[in-house]
Amino acid sequence: STVQVDRYARYPERSFAKHELHTRGKAFGLTPLHWAAYQGELSQLRDVLQGTAQINARSATGATPLMLAAQAGELDVLQCVMDAGADLDLVDAQANTALITAIAFGQADVAKALMQAGAKVDAANKEGFTALHYAATHEDLDLVKDLMSRAAPLQASSQSGLTPLMIAVTAGRDETVNYLLAQGQDPNALDDHGNNALLLALIFKHTEVAEILIRAGADLSMQNEQGETAWQLAAANRDKRIMHLLKQAGVRPPSHGILFALGGLVALCGVSLAVLRIRQNQSQPSL
Repeated sequence: STVQVDRYARYPERSFAKHELHTRGKAFGLTPLHWAAYQGELSQLRDVLQGTAQINARSATGATPLMLAAQAGELDVLQCVMDAGADLDLVDAQANTALITAIAFGQADVAKALMQAGAKVDAANKEGFTALHYAATHEDLDLVKDLMSRAAPLQASSQSGLTPLMIAVTAGRDETVNYLLAQGQDPNALDDHGNNALLLALIFKHTEVAEILIRAGADLSMQNEQGETAWQLAAANRDKRIMHLLKQAGVRPPSHGILFALGGLVALCGVSLAVLRIRQNQSQPSL
């Protein structure tokens, strides 16, 4: 099915079986050049390029050989495709560029090669995610800094209101969170469900990140659309460290007893819903 064909682009581990590509490749517009780029076969790629292959050929989902090379992560293959004149900034059906694809699949070296060759860093896909959003999910601060040095849009937000900082928060990337805050990322921007970065840190149970945000001046009184506050989420997590910091910052806990118990129950339910919503909004590119 189309879902099966698209699935290979959703996993960094090249989990889409080559047999599936072989049996269904023609039906989805995969040319021999796509094949060689994806499989990392440099000699085969060079042979194909000796013929009439179109370097920017599109699959049924809009993927170019460069995008598949970016996903596969073989630098020599990528360079060969670029040397053959591949357009660095073409987008697939979901508006993903080769750079977004490389970063989404954790191919940092490929991403750096694309940037050095002049790939644009400010493109956003149909969900509104940029290369910086995807970089923020990885434990690679150097890549984030490289993007920022090339004027990647720091304040860009996705269609669901998620900023690069929020993505780093949900992934628990302490160093990236610190760096993005130092670069001026607003800790109190809100996603479509009324969560600021601190609420997201508590939803994902990242205590260290929550502490960073509290010290950076996150709004401690923020309430999301579920009515959840930082105190309620910390209490639901039984996070005594964050509860202590909130008290020190002047947050007054609700009265104990039935009201507090109900608040904790609401927070617990809200956490599950919020985690589900955010994870649904963080899919990798579909090539």
